Amino acid sequence: MFIVLKHDGAIISAATGIQMNIQYSKKHFGLLLALIALLSLSACSSFTPKALDYETIATSTPKKSINYGVYTPPGWTKSERLPLVLLLHGVLDNDKSFEKHKLNEYFDEQITAGQMPRVVVFTPDGKRGFWENWHDGTNSYRDWVLKDVMPKVQTDYNTLDCPQHCHITGISMGGFGALRVAYFEKNTFSSVSSISAPIINEKDNDPKKIPWYVRLVFPLDRIFGPEGNYKAESIIRVWTNTDDKKLEEIRLQLIWGDDERKSIGNSNHRFHTALEAKNRQHDMHIYAGGHKWIYWKPQFSRVINFLVDDSKKLAKTASNE
Repeated sequence: MFIVLKHDGAIISAATGIQMNIQYSKKHFGLLLALIALLSLSACSSFTPKALDYETIATSTPKKSINYGVYTPPGWTKSERLPLVLLLHGVLDNDKSFEKHKLNEYFDEQITAGQMPRVVVFTPDGKRGFWENWHDGTNSYRDWVLKDVMPKVQTDYNTLDCPQHCHITGISMGGFGALRVAYFEKNTFSSVSSISAPIINEKDNDPKKIPWYVRLVFPLDRIFGPEGNYKAESIIRVWTNTDDKKLEEIRLQLIWGDDERKSIGNSNHRFHTALEAKNRQHDMHIYAGGHKWIYWKPQFSRVINFLVDDSKKLAKTASNE
């Protein structure tokens, strides 16, 4: 990983190594240094995972490799067939973050206490790729996860059949990815939960409206292609399309905090309002807190109960908040 700040304002991206001509002022410089520190800390973590099953496999096209971890509940054996949950991480996380933030312990406790259904969770490493098949063809994160990793996990862990028993969720960048993947893979998942996602609207795909720090971390032109390319399949447009009966069958949940970044809070409110205007059924929850793991972790009881449609436990979770 490297960052180069050039005198003409060009920045070499810590995420991609790609030079981008982003002009920054003195007021941006402190924020830039903070962002660099966060990226560096996430890349240099000394955390040693050991509780999940971890594996690296070769991808199909293009030829690369992808890491992933798999969580199984207490006492699980391969003879027990369980629902499968795909968890997509955010920008500063990876396949080890589930264990790093002790979600495995939280899941164990909730399952043992009867507050959460037994599930198998797999969480791949999508780096900072937005969980997209990139427009420039260099990365195919969605295909790698769905065509390479997921079939292997289904076989290795003898999970229940899709789409009825397959579910997807994600945090921040992963929440955006979960909504996109569920749209493109309508025959794979029966439910989707988005946590603290940046709901990029079709009107937001104007580079002038995208914050400089987002453009630094994500090479959006390489991911989505030319300006306006995202418009036809923007999240709000596709999820409010009442003619897409197959997508309407997928149960939808939106969760975000009351102390989120303004852009995330506003975009989720806008998405929720658009769904209501189309009478699109969905579960919506605003938790007390911001864009951090300390607030995200307690949401997973609600998330997993919603995904596997355990209405009684979901109602109990809501009443305890």
